[in-house]
Amino acid sequence: MNKEKNLISFFGKSGSGKSTAAEMARNYFESVEIKTERIGVAEPLHEMQKSCYGILGIEIGGQDGELLQFLAKHFEKEMLRNFEERLEALLNYRGRLVIINHDCRDNAYEVLRRNGFIFVKIVTDDLIRSRRLNERLDVSRGDVSSELIRADYLIENNGTMEELNETLVKILGGTYISRFFDKI
Repeated sequence: MNKEKNLISFFGKSGSGKSTAAEMARNYFESVEIKTERIGVAEPLHEMQKSCYGILGIEIGGQDGELLQFLAKHFEKEMLRNFEERLEALLNYRGRLVIINHDCRDNAYEVLRRNGFIFVKIVTDDLIRSRRLNERLDVSRGDVSSELIRADYLIENNGTMEELNETLVKILGGTYISRFFDKI
Protein backbone atom coordinates (compact mmCIF):
# COMPACT_ATOMS: atom_id res chain seq x y z
CA MET A 1 0.00 0.00 0.00
CA ASN A 2 1.33 3.42 -0.92
CA LYS A 3 1.89 5.50 2.24
CA GLU A 4 2.35 8.62 0.13
CA LYS A 5 -0.96 8.61 -1.75
CA ASN A 6 -4.49 8.64 -0.43
CA LEU A 7 -7.10 8.02 -3.12
CA ILE A 8 -10.80 8.72 -2.58
CA SER A 9 -13.67 8.55 -5.06
CA PHE A 10 -17.16 9.88 -4.36
CA PHE A 11 -20.16 8.66 -6.32
CA GLY A 12 -23.95 8.98 -6.23
CA LYS A 13 -26.80 10.57 -8.11
CA SER A 14 -26.87 14.20 -9.22
CA GLY A 15 -27.58 16.46 -6.27
CA SER A 16 -26.57 13.89 -3.65
CA GLY A 17 -23.62 15.98 -2.47
CA LYS A 18 -20.60 14.40 -4.20
CA SER A 19 -18.90 17.68 -5.07
CA THR A 20 -19.74 19.17 -1.68
CA ALA A 21 -18.28 16.10 0.07
CA ALA A 22 -15.17 16.27 -2.13
CA GLU A 23 -14.68 19.94 -1.23
CA MET A 24 -15.12 19.16 2.48
CA ALA A 25 -12.56 16.33 2.18
CA ARG A 26 -10.14 18.72 0.47
CA ASN A 27 -10.62 21.26 3.26
CA TYR A 28 -10.05 18.59 5.91
CA PHE A 29 -6.78 17.35 4.42
CA GLU A 30 -5.49 20.84 3.78
CA SER A 31 -6.29 21.75 7.41
CA VAL A 32 -3.82 19.03 8.45
CA GLU A 33 -1.35 20.26 5.82
CA ILE A 34 -1.69 17.48 3.28
CA LYS A 35 -1.68 18.48 -0.39
CA THR A 36 -4.82 17.56 -2.32
CA GLU A 37 -5.81 17.41 -5.97
CA ARG A 38 -9.29 16.91 -7.39
CA ILE A 39 -9.81 15.00 -10.59
CA GLY A 40 -13.09 14.49 -12.37
CA VAL A 41 -13.97 11.95 -15.01
CA ALA A 42 -16.46 14.40 -16.54
CA GLU A 43 -14.26 17.52 -16.54
CA PRO A 44 -14.02 17.56 -20.37
CA LEU A 45 -17.81 17.16 -20.61
CA HIS A 46 -18.40 20.25 -18.49
CA GLU A 47 -16.07 22.21 -20.77
CA MET A 48 -18.00 20.93 -23.82
CA GLN A 49 -21.31 21.89 -22.17
CA LYS A 50 -19.97 25.37 -21.49
CA SER A 51 -18.83 25.69 -25.12
CA CYS A 52 -22.16 24.47 -26.52
CA TYR A 53 -24.15 27.00 -24.53
CA GLY A 54 -21.53 29.70 -25.12
CA ILE A 55 -21.83 29.35 -28.90
CA LEU A 56 -25.53 30.13 -28.50
CA GLY A 57 -24.78 33.03 -26.17
CA ILE A 58 -26.50 31.31 -23.24
CA GLU A 59 -25.13 31.21 -19.73
CA ILE A 60 -26.44 28.46 -17.49
CA GLY A 61 -26.16 28.40 -13.72
CA GLY A 62 -26.19 24.64 -13.25
CA GLN A 63 -25.81 21.56 -15.39
CA ASP A 64 -27.61 20.13 -18.36
CA GLY A 65 -27.65 16.49 -17.31
CA GLU A 66 -29.19 15.26 -20.55
CA LEU A 67 -26.54 17.03 -22.63
CA LEU A 68 -23.76 15.73 -20.38
CA GLN A 69 -25.07 12.15 -20.73
CA PHE A 70 -25.32 12.54 -24.50
CA LEU A 71 -21.74 13.82 -24.71
CA ALA A 72 -20.50 11.10 -22.36
CA LYS A 73 -22.02 8.38 -24.53
CA HIS A 74 -20.35 9.75 -27.68
CA PHE A 75 -16.95 10.45 -26.14
CA GLU A 76 -16.70 7.61 -23.61
CA LYS A 77 -13.44 6.10 -24.90
CA GLU A 78 -11.76 9.48 -25.36
CA MET A 79 -12.89 10.65 -21.92
CA LEU A 80 -11.52 7.55 -20.23
CA ARG A 81 -8.17 7.89 -22.02
CA ASN A 82 -8.01 11.58 -21.03
CA PHE A 83 -8.90 10.72 -17.43
CA GLU A 84 -6.26 7.98 -17.21
CA GLU A 85 -3.59 10.38 -18.51
CA ARG A 86 -4.52 13.05 -15.96
CA LEU A 87 -4.64 10.45 -13.15
CA GLU A 88 -1.25 9.01 -14.11
CA ALA A 89 0.30 12.48 -13.90
CA LEU A 90 -1.09 12.90 -10.37
CA LEU A 91 0.03 9.42 -9.30
CA ASN A 92 3.58 10.30 -10.37
CA TYR A 93 3.66 13.22 -7.93
CA ARG A 94 6.47 12.76 -5.40
CA GLY A 95 5.32 13.21 -1.82
CA ARG A 96 2.18 12.95 0.28
CA LEU A 97 -0.92 13.64 -1.75
CA VAL A 98 -4.63 13.03 -1.50
CA ILE A 99 -6.31 12.58 -4.87
CA ILE A 100 -10.06 13.13 -4.73
CA ASN A 101 -12.35 12.01 -7.52
CA HIS A 102 -15.78 13.61 -7.19
CA ASP A 103 -17.70 12.01 -10.02
CA CYS A 104 -16.93 8.31 -10.41
CA ARG A 105 -18.73 6.74 -13.36
CA ASP A 106 -18.97 3.13 -14.44
CA ASN A 107 -16.46 3.67 -17.25
CA ALA A 108 -13.74 4.81 -14.81
CA TYR A 109 -14.51 2.44 -11.93
CA GLU A 110 -11.99 -0.25 -12.90
CA VAL A 111 -9.25 2.34 -13.47
CA LEU A 112 -9.87 3.86 -10.05
CA ARG A 113 -10.18 0.49 -8.26
CA ARG A 114 -7.01 -0.82 -9.93
CA ASN A 115 -5.11 2.24 -8.72
CA GLY A 116 -6.25 1.79 -5.10
CA PHE A 117 -9.06 4.31 -4.68
CA ILE A 118 -11.64 3.78 -1.96
CA PHE A 119 -15.24 4.50 -2.89
CA VAL A 120 -17.65 6.60 -0.87
CA LYS A 121 -21.27 6.49 -1.98
CA ILE A 122 -23.34 9.55 -1.13
CA VAL A 123 -27.07 8.86 -0.93
CA THR A 124 -29.79 11.42 -0.43
CA ASP A 125 -33.55 11.31 -0.18
CA ASP A 126 -35.06 12.02 -3.63
CA LEU A 127 -37.12 14.97 -2.36
CA ILE A 128 -34.04 16.64 -0.84
CA ARG A 129 -32.02 15.88 -3.97
CA SER A 130 -34.73 17.40 -6.17
CA ARG A 131 -34.74 20.56 -4.08
CA ARG A 132 -30.93 20.84 -4.34
CA LEU A 133 -31.02 20.40 -8.11
CA ASN A 134 -33.64 23.14 -8.39
CA GLU A 135 -31.55 25.44 -6.19
CA ARG A 136 -28.46 25.00 -8.33
CA LEU A 137 -30.48 25.79 -11.47
CA ASP A 138 -29.85 22.58 -13.43
CA VAL A 139 -31.30 22.82 -16.93
CA SER A 140 -32.08 19.12 -17.10
CA ARG A 141 -31.37 16.08 -14.96
CA GLY A 142 -29.24 13.07 -15.68
CA ASP A 143 -30.01 10.66 -12.86
CA VAL A 144 -27.81 7.75 -13.77
CA SER A 145 -27.19 5.36 -10.91
CA SER A 146 -24.49 2.73 -10.93
CA GLU A 147 -24.97 -0.88 -10.01
CA LEU A 148 -21.34 -1.65 -10.89
CA ILE A 149 -19.52 0.49 -8.33
CA ARG A 150 -19.03 -1.17 -4.95
CA ALA A 151 -18.95 1.27 -2.03
CA ASP A 152 -16.36 0.99 0.72
CA TYR A 153 -18.25 3.61 2.72
CA LEU A 154 -21.84 4.84 2.56
CA ILE A 155 -22.87 8.32 3.68
CA GLU A 156 -26.51 9.34 3.99
CA ASN A 157 -26.62 13.03 3.20
CA ASN A 158 -30.09 14.07 4.30
CA GLY A 159 -29.08 16.51 7.02
CA THR A 160 -27.13 19.74 7.33
CA MET A 161 -23.75 20.63 5.87
CA GLU A 162 -22.31 20.37 9.38
CA GLU A 163 -23.60 16.79 9.72
CA LEU A 164 -22.09 15.83 6.38
CA ASN A 165 -18.77 17.38 7.38
CA GLU A 166 -18.78 15.56 10.75
CA THR A 167 -19.42 12.21 9.02
CA LEU A 168 -16.60 12.83 6.55
CA VAL A 169 -14.15 13.80 9.27
CA LYS A 170 -14.98 10.59 11.15
CA ILE A 171 -14.21 8.56 8.04
CA LEU A 172 -11.20 10.56 6.90
CA GLY A 173 -9.69 11.08 10.31
CA GLY A 174 -10.43 7.59 11.56
CA THR A 175 -9.40 4.12 10.64
CA TYR A 176 -9.29 4.66 6.90
CA ILE A 177 -6.78 7.46 6.93
CA SER A 178 -4.49 5.78 9.47
CA ARG A 179 -4.01 2.90 7.00
CA PHE A 180 -2.32 5.32 4.61
CA PHE A 181 -0.59 8.04 6.55
CA ASP A 182 1.47 7.28 9.62
CA LYS A 183 0.44 10.47 11.39
CA ILE A 184 -1.73 13.45 10.67
